[in-house]
Amino acid sequence: MADLDKIFNLEFIDEVMQENSDLDEVIEKLVMKAHDQAAKIKTLEQLEGKSIEKGGIVLLKHCPMSGIIKIIKEKNFQKTGKKDFPDFYKKLIQKYIEKYPDEAGALHPFCIVHQAMREIFGANNDMLIRQIACQSSEKKVAISKKGMELANLTEEKVKDMIRDYACAYIKKDY
Repeated sequence: MADLDKIFNLEFIDEVMQENSDLDEVIEKLVMKAHDQAAKIKTLEQLEGKSIEKGGIVLLKHCPMSGIIKIIKEKNFQKTGKKDFPDFYKKLIQKYIEKYPDEAGALHPFCIVHQAMREIFGANNDMLIRQIACQSSEKKVAISKKGMELANLTEEKVKDMIRDYACAYIKKDY
């Protein structure tokens, strides 16, 4: 079991993800939280659960944030009648993609934190770790151009590779 659901609990999320907050400030807070937490992580498995590695590409069967995502979507359904993320979350991801168009393989705000923690963990442990893609339970895929290029993959190959997984990233020792 991954630790992300414990680290990014509803209290933290409610504190940071205020509907009328400045999007740049929220992104900064999420990245700062990732920096704070990355030093506490001892292994990638602790961070995100079990994975499968194929030739330097790591695949996660399940999103390590799925528990908190489910709770947030249920809370939003109770509030709005929509079984989706709050609109603010969608705006936040759009802003993140605008700021980091080549890196943003993210589907929800917790991708930002998860990917930043993973990359920081890698840097602290002499590894280059870069997001390639993630896929929602609804089969929506977000691809990081930078990660795709580092893995020497085409968009078609990335979509094929992630078809049965939630997340894919490249991991290389320095």
